[in-house]
Amino acid sequence: SQTWSNFPNVKIPLNSSSNGWSAKRLFIEDQKNNRICFQINSSSDTPIGKYSLLLEICSITKNLINKQDVSIFHFDNDIYFLFNPWNKNDSCALLSSDQIAEYVLNEHGQIYLGSSDIPQSIPWYFGQFERIVLLTALALLKEIYLSIEYHIDISLILRILSSKICSDVGTHNGIFSSLLDSHSSLCQENQYASSPAILKQCLILNDQQIPCGSNWQHAAVFCSLCRSLGIPCRIVTVYNAICQTQEQENIDINWNTRQQPIVVVNSKLTRPWYLWNECWIRRDDLPVYYSGWQVIDSSSIDYNTKIRRIGPCSVAALKAGISGLKWDTIDIYSILNGNKTYWLVYPNGDRKLRNIEENMINTKIITKSLKQENEYEDITSNYKLNKTSNQTPFNHDVNIEMEIPDSLKFGDNLHLILKTNNLSNKHRTLTATLTLLKINPIEEIKSTSKNLNQTLYEDRYIPNNTNLDIHNISLQTPIQSFTEIYHLDNND
Repeated sequence: SQTWSNFPNVKIPLNSSSNGWSAKRLFIEDQKNNRICFQINSSSDTPIGKYSLLLEICSITKNLINKQDVSIFHFDNDIYFLFNPWNKNDSCALLSSDQIAEYVLNEHGQIYLGSSDIPQSIPWYFGQFERIVLLTALALLKEIYLSIEYHIDISLILRILSSKICSDVGTHNGIFSSLLDSHSSLCQENQYASSPAILKQCLILNDQQIPCGSNWQHAAVFCSLCRSLGIPCRIVTVYNAICQTQEQENIDINWNTRQQPIVVVNSKLTRPWYLWNECWIRRDDLPVYYSGWQVIDSSSIDYNTKIRRIGPCSVAALKAGISGLKWDTIDIYSILNGNKTYWLVYPNGDRKLRNIEENMINTKIITKSLKQENEYEDITSNYKLNKTSNQTPFNHDVNIEMEIPDSLKFGDNLHLILKTNNLSNKHRTLTATLTLLKINPIEEIKSTSKNLNQTLYEDRYIPNNTNLDIHNISLQTPIQSFTEIYHLDNND
């Protein structure tokens, strides 16, 4: 019988079946201590949770069961029913034993940060077999009083768990505090590298939330909770992801008439990296080809409900560009796909569209390799079709292309190559401005931040200069802008 109050008892007659459950006696050679062995099989759609076992024994007289003489034995040990990825009829059945070994059983993993050119891994201990992880997962689910039929709904269970990782604004209903609360200035990266350590600390704090935490810690704790329930889960790193999209696919880049970026307006920026989870489940609410890996993001805010919970969202649907399916597909799609629009903002606030670059979000998506322990797997093609970047033509007669180095380590000089082509039959003067923004990938980007309003701006006039200039740029200020003016002859 289920120990949660809103669950009915399940009665299983011996050597028979009931509602997909069955029980039979096992006859073994060792009959010492009057031991009797039973095998109980549960239905593949059994609600997960903690169960207790009662055994009813009736006496038999002359081959007749005496129902008036019943003894009931209660087993002290609790029994936990979880999802079963080995069972092909289960809602999270995996395709191979290698996948089960990695995405369900592996307690140790690698989380990738760094940059898209040089991903850097940090170790993490998931500890899904430690008692506190499973008990935490079940406790979080128990807080939501659901009717019986929803306790096997894996999509709903994932949404509940993801909403409990980070607290909603102004509340204390999550493991981590909200980054958007008034005290978020106290948030800083902590040194946790273990999910059980975080959950134990939460228990020591008497269910008080852990201060903020990092995006990868949110994903790691969620991964541990899922694996403890038998749900296949992995951590995914998305490089160059758009933040603050609010269901819009365009990134608006705003500049004033002095060619300075207007950072307060440019609040929708790309993150160096962002992490979420993928869970392998069957989506009974969608066509069969949208099952498989699903995106769940426990750090983002659902812009419709204002709750920290995104997904599960079908990866196959994202690749197909189907943005109207459950859950929150449009939010994830907007993070991965987008156009850059460049606006000139005049002193009176009017804006003029200067350029549009389509499909210019250079997103790279990776996860820990299934076959190699210390390597990553590029899964970008799972999310996005191979498209060539197209640029919407504007009435410009000078083509500009910037080459950025494939890799850049901390402390290295930044070398950029600017290539221009004057397509007109007249002389043109090109004013090029390089702007560097320092972005903290751990905290939310706030457009009202005072630090983001500091600008270093220089005007330099270089007559008849067509050579490449190399600038060694320090990243000590949040924003640095450098401007060069070049004179281009026709057809240069």
